[in-house]
Amino acid sequence: MAEHEFTTPAQASPTITTTQSRPPYYRLGIHDAARLGYASFIAICTGTFLGIARGARTEALRFRAENAHRLPTTTKGWYLYHKSKNYAVMWNGIKGGFRMGGTLGFWVGLFFCSEMLVDRIWNKRKDFRSTMVTGVVTALAWSRFYAMSGLATRRMIMTGLKAGFGYGILQDGMALLNKRLEERPNISQSQTTSPSKT
Repeated sequence: MAEHEFTTPAQASPTITTTQSRPPYYRLGIHDAARLGYASFIAICTGTFLGIARGARTEALRFRAENAHRLPTTTKGWYLYHKSKNYAVMWNGIKGGFRMGGTLGFWVGLFFCSEMLVDRIWNKRKDFRSTMVTGVVTALAWSRFYAMSGLATRRMIMTGLKAGFGYGILQDGMALLNKRLEERPNISQSQTTSPSKT
C-alpha cells in the first residue's frame, strides 16, 4: 500500500519577512550629523586638491612673468632659477589648498546646517522645498560676504535656487526609491517534500 508524505500548511505557506527600514526623516538614509561630517570632509578634500593645483599653476605663471626680463645665462643660474621657482610653486600651492579647502568646507557646512535648521523649523518636513530655501539663503550669504553687486546677487540667488531644487529632487527621489525597496516583502518559500512511494 502506497504511503504519501504531505507537508503541513505551516510548512507549505511562504514566510514573509520585511527588512527593517531606516527612520524616514533622515535624508539619504544618513543621520544629520554624519551627513554634515561626510559632506564637509569631502568638500575640504576637494577644495584642497583644487586649491593646490590652482595655486601652483598661478604661481608658476607669475614667477615666469616676473622674471622674464632677467633670465639666467649660466648653468648655476638656471639651477637657482628652477629651485626658487619650485619652492615658490610648492609654497603657494599649499597655501592655496588650505585656503580653498577651508572656504569650500565652510560654505558646504553652512549649506547643510541651514538645511537642518529649515527642516526643524518646518517640523521635520524634509523635502525639496526646504533644500530650495537653503540654497537661496546660502547664495544670499555668499553674495553679501563677497560684496557682490545687485545684478550678481540676483544671479547668485537664482543659481542657489536651481541648485537647491536639483539637489532636493535628487534626495527626494532616492528617499522614495529606498522606501519602495524597503517596503517590498522578501518572500522565501520553504522547501516542500515531494511524495514518495514505499
